[in-house]
This record gives sequence, structure tokens and C-alpha cells, in this order.
Amino acid sequence: MKVGVIDYGVGNLGSVLRALEELNAAPVLVNRPVDMHLNDCLILPGVGSFTDCARLLAQGGWVDPLKAEVEEFGRPLLGICVGMQLLADFGLEGAAGSG
Repeated sequence: MKVGVIDYGVGNLGSVLRALEELNAAPVLVNRPVDMHLNDCLILPGVGSFTDCARLLAQGGWVDPLKAEVEEFGRPLLGICVGMQLLADFGLEGAAGSG
């Protein structure tokens, strides 16, 4: 099984890749949204604040392709840490006045 690990500029990529190797999966580092479709499933890691990670996802052009992979193509997607939070419609972490 080819497991795409999304590299949008943040995340514990080394740990995720190593864990997948330990499970005898075939991890693939995905650096471009267009390459997501080449994998059987996807992992969205994340470390840091919701606001920063969401901004990087948007700037890298990942948001709409990620939604398409899941909604249109039925590609399984696992969010880890902040990556799980990014699956929500919005977040309050890092927003003015939160805290």
C-alpha cells in the first residue's frame, strides 16, 4: 500500500515515515498537490499552531486538492496532531482574542 505523507512545510515527517516503514507500508513523501492522487491513502501531519499550518496549506495550494481527494475520489485521509485539527472547517488557536 502506498501511503502519501503530505509535506506542506511543517510536520513530524521523519517520525511518520519511519512509523510507516516499521508497519511495512510504502511511505511516499508528497511535495506537490498533484502527486496526492498517486497514493492509496494520505496522511496529513502537523506541528505548531492551527493558524500557521492552515496558512501554509492554503499558500501551497493544498486545500482544494485535499478536499477533492477525499470527497470526490474517496481517498482515505488521516490527520495527525495539528493535521487532524486542520480537517475542521475553522480553528480558534492563534486567533486574536483567544486564549
